[in-house]
Amino acid sequence: MENFKLEQIEDYISVIEIKREDSKKKGQLKQTQQYIEKIDDLNSISIIYKSIKQAEQYDAELQMIEFQQKLQLEEFDEAWEDLYKIEQDRIKEAENTIYSLHFKEMEQLQKQLQEQSIPKIKFSSDIIQKQALYNQLFRAGHYADADLVQKKLQEQMDLENQKWEKQHVEKIENKLNQLTKKQINELQVLKQKLNSQIQQFIINRDNQKQLLINKLQIIKVEKEQKINQDISKMNQQVNKLLQKMQLQQ
Repeated sequence: MENFKLEQIEDYISVIEIKREDSKKKGQLKQTQQYIEKIDDLNSISIIYKSIKQAEQYDAELQMIEFQQKLQLEEFDEAWEDLYKIEQDRIKEAENTIYSLHFKEMEQLQKQLQEQSIPKIKFSSDIIQKQALYNQLFRAGHYADADLVQKKLQEQMDLENQKWEKQHVEKIENKLNQLTKKQINELQVLKQKLNSQIQQFIINRDNQKQLLINKLQIIKVEKEQKINQDISKMNQQVNKLLQKMQLQQ
């Protein structure tokens, strides 16, 4: 088969058609029949060329579909990446907010505790009794016994003062610990909530991407099926033409 372009074949058919009409008018039946056969051969060749060209066009269409689908998936990933960054910023903002709130709470409590003075101590009944005994001995002139009682009294008062101050400090520490535990619990709850939201975000993204992939795959498969059907029809037509041309040789 000569290496003609499709346009050249169609132009050649037009020329032969003119010659066929001319020979028909002149009554040249044999020549006219030869032109008709030549036109049929050229039409067959034209159909084959068109089939080849159409097959190339189908291949280009599939490549374009694959390229467009690749772009769609890239755009999908970029869009969800932007959304993920927004989600991360929102989470960071939520964490910073609770950190700031906790800092202010702790600062406020520490200030309140610092401003609190130690309450006046309430001594035990034993000290009150020793105080009364000391006064009695001192008024009675038993100074040596009074001094001994006073010494023991002072030691006991010092111990109870230390215990009283320690209890006050422990109350302050307990309040600080309670607030710390409360804040730790709040932070853990927030982190669990935010982590759950991130996981759900990822699940949603993966589900949406799979839906898109499935949709694109269906489009591609349907296009391939249609192309295969068209190519099958063209192949049948071309095979018939080739068989016909072989029989004529």
